[in-house]
Amino acid sequence: MNMQSVVKIHEKVLGKIMRLCPPVPPETGGFLGKRDDLVCEFEFDSGIVQLNRGIYKPDSMRLDAFMEKWNDSGISLCGILHTHMAGQESLSIEDRKFIADIMRLNRQLFQSLYFPIVIPKQGIYFYEAQRKVDRIEIVKQEFISCEENVRQGRLNQ
Repeated sequence: MNMQSVVKIHEKVLGKIMRLCPPVPPETGGFLGKRDDLVCEFEFDSGIVQLNRGIYKPDSMRLDAFMEKWNDSGISLCGILHTHMAGQESLSIEDRKFIADIMRLNRQLFQSLYFPIVIPKQGIYFYEAQRKVDRIEIVKQEFISCEENVRQGRLNQ
């Protein structure tokens, strides 16, 4: 396993994600924050309700507020996750369109972002969008859970 391409996420963040992401309804989500090379923050977001559409749309006002708060603490946004129903571990066509839009609209901010799929009570599947010269490439990533003594700093619970 190449440790450079493995997502490192604090065990308390993993626990918080699994605790706060509800099994019903699907298509809720949240924001991931990173300090150095460790995902150390998660904030739940129920998203903006879209009638008759089974897709997650983040609340951009909440996202902006968390980005500002995190920046003051040396933490940067590193991902947007959302939930799927059991058996749907892959990104949907709509998910891929959303990812492409986010990456296109934020060319100056992000060279890469994580877009994990959470299956409540089951697991997390990490995907990373990476900006290439002529395209956005989405790759599935492995992750490891790190204990608190791996990194010092404030962990939001």
